[in-house]
Amino acid sequence: MDGTKHKITFTMPNDNTLDEHHDRYQIEGDNQELYHYTREGDYLVQTMSNKGVTAKRWHKLVQEKK
Repeated sequence: MDGTKHKITFTMPNDNTLDEHHDRYQIEGDNQELYHYTREGDYLVQTMSNKGVTAKRWHKLVQEKK
């Protein structure tokens, strides 16, 4: 973590999407961070954006083999 307090807001624009907004209000003029989650088939796709940079992560639940 960056050591600052964040105001975090969650919204669900539809049944398949979750948005997570971070406002680092202790840093004047700081851009807000946005985390966007969607389900695509067997994957949870996380898209992150901050200061013009966007990254994606794909998460998949894998059953443990016994």
